[in-house]
Amino acid sequence: MFAKATCDFLEEIDYKGDLIAVSSLDDSNKIQLLSLVTKRPSFWFWKKPKYHSSPFTLSDVLVGSRPIKPVVVESDFLKYESKSGNTEKGTIGASVGIGNLVVGGNESVELQSSFGTVRKQEVDVHQLLKDAQERTIDLNDRFVQQTRERKEVLCMIREKLVTTQKCSLLEHIQEEESCGGALAFKSKRIQVSLNENGKLQKDTNVVLEIPPQTAIAYGVIELLIKCSGQYEFCLVPEKKGGFEKEKPPRAFDTLSCVSSQCYGDSVDFGRHCVDVKTIPSEVSLSALNLFFQNFDLIVNLISKRGSSLGKFFFFFLCDEKLSIYIKHRLDQLVLAEKPDLSGLHQLKPSERKNVTNFLQLLGYTCPENEESLQRELLTATHFLLSALEELSDESLVLLGTCCDLQVLPVLQHLFTSTLDDGSASLKDPALSCLTDKGKFHIVQKLFTSSNINLEMAESSVKAIISKQPGFFPLILGIVVTGLAALWIMHS
Repeated sequence: MFAKATCDFLEEIDYKGDLIAVSSLDDSNKIQLLSLVTKRPSFWFWKKPKYHSSPFTLSDVLVGSRPIKPVVVESDFLKYESKSGNTEKGTIGASVGIGNLVVGGNESVELQSSFGTVRKQEVDVHQLLKDAQERTIDLNDRFVQQTRERKEVLCMIREKLVTTQKCSLLEHIQEEESCGGALAFKSKRIQVSLNENGKLQKDTNVVLEIPPQTAIAYGVIELLIKCSGQYEFCLVPEKKGGFEKEKPPRAFDTLSCVSSQCYGDSVDFGRHCVDVKTIPSEVSLSALNLFFQNFDLIVNLISKRGSSLGKFFFFFLCDEKLSIYIKHRLDQLVLAEKPDLSGLHQLKPSERKNVTNFLQLLGYTCPENEESLQRELLTATHFLLSALEELSDESLVLLGTCCDLQVLPVLQHLFTSTLDDGSASLKDPALSCLTDKGKFHIVQKLFTSSNINLEMAESSVKAIISKQPGFFPLILGIVVTGLAALWIMHS
């Protein structure tokens, strides 16, 4: 809840993406100026790096006992309030093939969210440069060594945004555009309300209370650490942090590495090969086919195990809590780490059984026997779940409706069959169901939520990628392709 509220806050106020959302109240206490955080590069090209807080400060890892005390500059940052409509319920009837489809709407609107007045605390960087002059990093420090071994980047907190008033996190669960079928998708909306005179402004359930002086976002400076222990603060975006390599790689090694990353091997799937700047815009949806060639192996792997894998996949997809749990375990497995299963006993018996059987399907039978792990299938599954994680709540609800309507193969066909001008004939049997206005409306809304314009003509549809679409069209294509393969085998 807290993480979603802080992420929503940054989406509205930080269009450059310079700040990092605080993910939990526990982490909020660790977000102090000059504290150290580690930056783990993203596993897939569309994911942002992950930042992990630590109990250490810059002074803790420097040679010498003289602590560095930050000179703090504090100022009002903004007063944050956001409004939307009242809770409304209703249904929309539409003709879908034979008979009628009733799409139910239960939408939370007119919500007021507010962190109140947010203040910014930042380090005086000019003074910091003077205080840290001629100091070096202790390369024998265990925290530094572990960060280096994990190939992560050491960062220092240079600024943070804090609340000034007591707030409450309120959760509204909404079901949008769900229809009768095998899947039921729910989306959640988080409301942040100020507490005034100790009373809540709205008659809803309080999920979490946020005290004053709680950090909700922060900014960092990356450290570039040399083999000698000398280091630099990376003060401009072009300058990247990390650990200097002791020996430069040979030309052959560099070429081999680039080849593996750009074209993908049997496990990597080309996970670093796409730059957001290369995503085409204002062109036919079929322009993405070039990118999908890197991911053909995923469909083949999923197809081989689709029947059994699909059963679990759609089950997790409908349960947000379980989906998050299994995703975190897969995050650890793909990085060759032992998964943390300590919370398994807290799940319901049926949930625990499904998680255990799912991991066994991927070959994780016992921690001591890594040879049984089917890494290619594991990576393909992680790939698909990671793409799903990037979809908005609205997109997930619409995607669930498409599953109910059994139009996933239609979505996949749209990604592969549009002509250079973006058009696709409705005379094509694979697309004929889009002549039904109800189904077309659902598909159109799903595409719009991922920055794809879908329009209807007399005998065709036209799918054009929006201007500056980001990764969203490609991510939707990955999800549709993977789910379609699972759906066919599962059905």
